[in-house]
Amino acid sequence: MCASSAVRSAALLIFVTAALAADPKPGSAEGTALNAITGIPIKKALITLRSEADNTAYQVLSDAAGRFRFESVQPGKYALCGEAQGFVAAVPDGERAAPPSALVNVAEGQDVKDLAVRLQPYGVLAGTVLDESGEPVRNATVYAGRYKYSRAGKKLYDGETVAQRTNDRGEFRVYDVPPGRWYLEVSRSIETPKTTGRLHGAPDEESYPLTYYPGVWQESEAAAIEVAPGAELANFEIRLRKARTWHIRGKVSGAPGGQAQVRLHFDNLWYITFPADGSFDLGSLVKGTHVLTAEVIYPDRLYSAPQQVTISDRDVNGVALRLEAGITLKGSALVDGAAPSAVQGARLSLEPVADGYPAGARVAADGSFAIEKLAPRTYWVSAGNKSIYLKSMQFGDRDISSDGRVEVLPSCGPLTLRFGYDAAQLQGTIPMTPSALALIRVTLAPEGGLTDRADLFKMADIDDATGAFQIEGIAPGDYKLFVWGIGRPEPGGVFRLPQAAREQGYCHHVRAGRTQNGFGDGNHGGRNRGSQKEAALGRCALSLCLFWP
Repeated sequence: MCASSAVRSAALLIFVTAALAADPKPGSAEGTALNAITGIPIKKALITLRSEADNTAYQVLSDAAGRFRFESVQPGKYALCGEAQGFVAAVPDGERAAPPSALVNVAEGQDVKDLAVRLQPYGVLAGTVLDESGEPVRNATVYAGRYKYSRAGKKLYDGETVAQRTNDRGEFRVYDVPPGRWYLEVSRSIETPKTTGRLHGAPDEESYPLTYYPGVWQESEAAAIEVAPGAELANFEIRLRKARTWHIRGKVSGAPGGQAQVRLHFDNLWYITFPADGSFDLGSLVKGTHVLTAEVIYPDRLYSAPQQVTISDRDVNGVALRLEAGITLKGSALVDGAAPSAVQGARLSLEPVADGYPAGARVAADGSFAIEKLAPRTYWVSAGNKSIYLKSMQFGDRDISSDGRVEVLPSCGPLTLRFGYDAAQLQGTIPMTPSALALIRVTLAPEGGLTDRADLFKMADIDDATGAFQIEGIAPGDYKLFVWGIGRPEPGGVFRLPQAAREQGYCHHVRAGRTQNGFGDGNHGGRNRGSQKEAALGRCALSLCLFWP
């Protein structure tokens, strides 16, 4: 009995020892949070160490000396990030998120030291809003915006900072402004006093149209303001001018079951609440053409009603928006040298050029497809996978192969898509350090007459260890190859590259059905950048950096 117990104890000891040996010994990581401009330590900075393997994370606060330390860190690769009140991580212009401060590789039992999280101090924009006579304008809303690039081109986006109202002296102070190129815009409505009883006469309604610094109504005439890290820029003077304004009044009808809570899309804004009878009154509108779209969206169907309204010199009353069922766009897929069944199951996508919801469908065995629940809008067409690509597109009697856009209206179509089955691959290597490789991405942009084809724009991640990259499903043709520096554009993001950026790309001709080397056969476009590697990080233009071997 004792012998048996001894055997069991020995077996248990061996099992426990083996289990302990299988668990890797944790490590640690420590460093300092610093002001990227002054080098002064930042206290109470929230430091995050996020695993690349399973998206788990460790978090600590920096102490009074800016120091931080992570204990019991499981071995692996991590992204190191930080945030603190009054500070921001560097975000390249045109992108939506900051890259990690560093990539950290924690080996078993390793104590990683001397890490640095450098954060940039926010800037400030301050000034005064005045009217035509030089009097201060109180309660005006001041926004700071900057351009973001998307598939529809560049758009001034003002949701990144907190809007501020002017005080009784017309003064404003927009704080927490990240470094970059910014534009100031001001809105101020003029409220007409309410009067009870019969009114024999009333002044014309006036309002201040959206105004950009230094006092212009056109976005294209707005003056850019360069904000350096920690800069406090003051004395901006913005003059507002009144304009005669008008109303658009009407009613939305046809909502299923009498549902009147529809979304009304007007000049890139959404209005959602209406009286029970569906009536609406949009005021403070200047002369010009405006597009109204009413929508009701259910999980399985969509109802919409678009209408273009032009204001000349009076209010527009009696606008009737009758909701109709969503549009179904039908079409067929053809394949060069193969039966339509070769693309069975291929996913087709329609993405709105402006605001709205994307839609899609899969190709049936006979090549037919039907994309449902479409609102009357302009969409981009995209499809394909690693081995096929869209070779040509026909919408009704019009060839849309150059830009891949369809304007969906009732009774439109059909959409005929011809696929090529000889897609090419592009391979290459970026000879940089692993920490730098993790912060860049390779981009392949179409050239010639196909620069507006969203489906031909390709991105590929880079192997952090070797620098190797591969792009698949490429249509034959001419492209420019880029490498984005510091930060990753979001998938499907920028494809309309600014001309200044395009001129710096690496020209490359892709042949059908070939696997080619990304830097092997092509000609440099623009100036030769062969000697610029990591040094180019400090000279980003339009969020674009190029690295050549």
